[in-house]
Amino acid sequence: MVFIHGGGFTSGSSMADKYSGIPLASVGDVILVTINYRVGVTGFLATAFGGDSSKITIFGGSAGAICVDFHLISKYSQDLFDQAILEAQIRFGPTVDGTFLDESPITIIQRGDFKDCPVIVGFNRDEGTLSMRISFMEYAFTEEPPVINQSSFNMLVTETQTRYNPVRYEIVEDSIKQQYVDWLIGMTRPRLLRHNEPYIRRRSFQLSLPEDSERDRAMMTSHPVYLYFFTQVPTTSVFAINGYGPGWLGAGHAEEIQYVFGYPFIPEMQEWHGPMTDGENEFSVKFMQFWTNFAKSGDPSRPDSNSSPGQGDWEWPAFTIPELQYKELAIDMSIDRGLKADECAFWNAFNPDLTSYIASMDQTELEWREEFSGWQKDLEEWRMTFKEYQEDPVCSP
Repeated sequence: MVFIHGGGFTSGSSMADKYSGIPLASVGDVILVTINYRVGVTGFLATAFGGDSSKITIFGGSAGAICVDFHLISKYSQDLFDQAILEAQIRFGPTVDGTFLDESPITIIQRGDFKDCPVIVGFNRDEGTLSMRISFMEYAFTEEPPVINQSSFNMLVTETQTRYNPVRYEIVEDSIKQQYVDWLIGMTRPRLLRHNEPYIRRRSFQLSLPEDSERDRAMMTSHPVYLYFFTQVPTTSVFAINGYGPGWLGAGHAEEIQYVFGYPFIPEMQEWHGPMTDGENEFSVKFMQFWTNFAKSGDPSRPDSNSSPGQGDWEWPAFTIPELQYKELAIDMSIDRGLKADECAFWNAFNPDLTSYIASMDQTELEWREEFSGWQKDLEEWRMTFKEYQEDPVCSP
């Protein structure tokens, strides 16, 4: 197994204590290679360690998962490995250099011109909270999340929309708010992060829409695709320092790393990160076994190709159509289907269709619709203000 570390392509090292391969290699009886790669202007290192060269599995988290995904679609590296695991992958805006990539990654995937091999792919429930920690550094080590008022929320929606559509349309932004705002609460008062939690979780991982992308992959490959959804909230965040860190990231970006690499069994990480619960210790062992089972058999539920598919916690069906099954990875594991189906439909179908429709309108009609949309929002604010006025004790008989 060859692990590619994350770090936003600007930092990270395979020599870090948190990537110690001792627990993972011991639990799964595998040969683990953790590599350095070019971050900034540093160099690349890879070494052969023996083992079965016909069963090479590359896996990575965050930026490392992006690397894995690119290796799946690049004709220059497809033959160097046999299986792949992508932890919270998202392809950055394509950099087509004409050498490693000849075309946009999306075009290559849609054409089916990628490595046909067994794949595990998934993401964490609260991927977007890390970006909020970066945006609100004063909350970087607090137990409570940032306070997001209406103005800040509107700014976040605009930022997200214009990141993928350079032309700003207010109606499109309103559709995003319609999808994510809890209208029992409304938009007129300052709200804590948790009230817009579904949107915040998604904000920075706009392309991390599992169902549609994995449906495409599953339809075009003869090998199984295994989809996971990581929901375990760790006792201590992977971003904590000396056990002290944010208490509101949830099952956030990169939090699975501490279970994949067996932090409970690395003394240096126990000192730096702090202890885990007995349940988390057991979960970490299972997590490592899933990953190493896959490396050996191409199936996370089977320790070798002669074994029967796992049952109970070990059950993990392949992602197929129309079943759309996935594995929820947490202390209490389960099998479910149709992961984020509603959001996938919104971002992959409704949102781009609405944007295209508005772009085709003439300017007069567009201005009228935006004015009407603004009037609707004003009406909601007037209603809420009047309701607050009625509820004021001064107004009571």
